[in-house]
Amino acid sequence: MTDEPTEPNPEENYDESRWAPPDMRPEQPSGYTPPQPPPIKQAPETFRMSFTGEAGEYFRIWIVNLFLTIVTLGIYLPWAIVRQRKYLYANTWLGEDSFGFHANPVALLKGYLIVFAGAILYSAGAYFNPLISVGVFVVFVALFPFLIWNAIRFRSRNSSYRNIRFNFQGTLGVSYQRYLLWPILVPFTFGLIFPYIAFLRREYLLNNLHFGNQGFEFRGEGGRFYPPYLIAFGIGFAAYILFIILIMIPVGIVELGGLSENTGIILMTVSMIVGYLLLLFGAAFAKVLVYVQIQNYTWTVTNLGGHTTFQSEYNIKDLLRIEVTNGLAIFFSLGLALPWATIRKHKYITENLLVTLDEQELNKVIQSSQGEEAALGDAAADYLDFDIG
Repeated sequence: MTDEPTEPNPEENYDESRWAPPDMRPEQPSGYTPPQPPPIKQAPETFRMSFTGEAGEYFRIWIVNLFLTIVTLGIYLPWAIVRQRKYLYANTWLGEDSFGFHANPVALLKGYLIVFAGAILYSAGAYFNPLISVGVFVVFVALFPFLIWNAIRFRSRNSSYRNIRFNFQGTLGVSYQRYLLWPILVPFTFGLIFPYIAFLRREYLLNNLHFGNQGFEFRGEGGRFYPPYLIAFGIGFAAYILFIILIMIPVGIVELGGLSENTGIILMTVSMIVGYLLLLFGAAFAKVLVYVQIQNYTWTVTNLGGHTTFQSEYNIKDLLRIEVTNGLAIFFSLGLALPWATIRKHKYITENLLVTLDEQELNKVIQSSQGEEAALGDAAADYLDFDIG
């Protein structure tokens, strides 16, 4: 006997309570949470960083800072530096948020006073006793790794994004290894170890840098640092050889009697100028080549918390053009074009960096606790124009 198909019963499994008003529905057990749909996973999104600062605005800040620094005999300098950094940070954007700089100028002033006192003591040694200068230099060398460590901590702890501070957790002991012990080997290796030292310093910086409670990770290899530095060394050496040749040629012609003394002096002067310009261009090209290739490689192998990745699109030709024209503009304007040059380079560096963000992961970042950091190292780095990375 075959079962006949039956019509579905509309009353079967019908739960009338779910259509009832909330106050008439049956009570649920304590702690009951209605099932929720799983969150929709958003795909990571790539942003190109942007810079909205303008040379005219920055020039007004710069010229006022310069005036106040002069009339206060340098006392205003820390406030000037903080104002300029705040402007650059506030106009540097990633997505819909800009960065922030929060340093206390008073902390910088204390650092500058110590550095300035050391510079005066070093200079005084040339007039009173050379041993004073030697002693100051030895103390500076011994403190140099501490100053770099302190400067990185100060810069990072006073920088923020989305109101969350950066932080540097590298140890002072490793700083002495990277900035004092390893460089001792440079003369014994004829400089060949320097690219590896540059790699170790980059590794020290990035692997100890944190954004809130999440850390950066650098997965680079030391061998990848050698080609840019070796090529740059070859360029610098070739430029130096050409400089010597350009100087020696007119000297040889004069010695052989091929030119009069006055004509020889003119030719030697022209050759020296051309050779010096060639030497400067070679140095600029070598510097840009190292910067572009190391930065492009570094960002490729760096991530934040395993979820935020980076990519830079720096180009040797474009950055070299900016560096050369910036240098010429500053020289012929007697320094007045410095704000324009600063904005121009900062804009290029910023807008050729791409960041791939996972918003859901980035929203999990929370502020880590950190104390106030002294600014002695930052003042020393500024005074010596030392790039801490």
